[in-house]
Amino acid sequence: MEICKILDPGMLCTIQDLGRKGFYTIGIPTSGVFDQISFKYGNAILKNNANDAGIEVLWGGLRLVFMEDTVIAITGADMHPKVDDAAVPMWRPIQVKKGQILTLKGPPEIGVRAYLSIAGGIDVPEFYGSRSTYLLLGRGGYEGRKLEKGDILSSFEAGNRAGLEDVNQYVIPTFSYPWRIRILLGLQKDLFDAQTLQNFGEKKWTVTDKANRVGLRLSGQEVKYHIRDGVIDSGIGGIDPSNIPTEGNPLGSIQCPSETELIVIGPDGPCEGGYAKIGTIITADFHLLGQVKPGDDIFFRPIRYSEAYRALHDQKEELSYI
Repeated sequence: MEICKILDPGMLCTIQDLGRKGFYTIGIPTSGVFDQISFKYGNAILKNNANDAGIEVLWGGLRLVFMEDTVIAITGADMHPKVDDAAVPMWRPIQVKKGQILTLKGPPEIGVRAYLSIAGGIDVPEFYGSRSTYLLLGRGGYEGRKLEKGDILSSFEAGNRAGLEDVNQYVIPTFSYPWRIRILLGLQKDLFDAQTLQNFGEKKWTVTDKANRVGLRLSGQEVKYHIRDGVIDSGIGGIDPSNIPTEGNPLGSIQCPSETELIVIGPDGPCEGGYAKIGTIITADFHLLGQVKPGDDIFFRPIRYSEAYRALHDQKEELSYI
């Protein structure tokens, strides 16, 4: 059924779910929400299926009018949501009536993306098994593009929502600044000199203005490599010491072009690349990358694989409490 009409799409709003997996071999990235944890909370609060599509809101500015009574949840960065002229809470089920107007004014004090979940999930066609928008290809989501003024969105039948209860306060995720993100060293950590590896976990990196769903560029300390003789003749990837033979890019991998910049791969990022990777953001912390903005500082902390598995287990357990 038709559930809402966009009055103002703000800077960038797209339809997203948890993404599409298994298509790297044909050049299609996962896409999907950048902050999966906030998104999963929204669906869990509404008793939706975990993968029901919602709206990812960048910076704020979204205004829409509801065309039917429904229940919504707003998670992620706090964009000071209002229904008509009344402030409404984040991380809670919200009953809305036909004709009421929702505004996510923004910008947030910390974070950059909010998620609007609607009971039943948003009804758009699937592309390779996902309703998420892949803007670079112009497929998925709402006609393969960002939302625009006048767009009318439909939702699936929501069923009975009479028994919804508030999420427990103690499990609500919080964002803190500066950002501290855990990583696993690799895939090519052995190509970097010892001082670079030590500094990487001690000094800050700053997000540049080149930051979007494809990836983020970070500036900071100098990255140095071991001297490798004969890099051209040996087929190592090129004359620059940061070059390697082209290979797949794990989601959240940290590429290191020479000198003082990093490239961190986002959900719409390239499936392969030829820069050495010093590390990869752990699954449990990748959602934090979706909340950083230009000018923010990030500290990376290398951890062991056992810690990464434990962090993911604990995160899944917290979600089960909703």
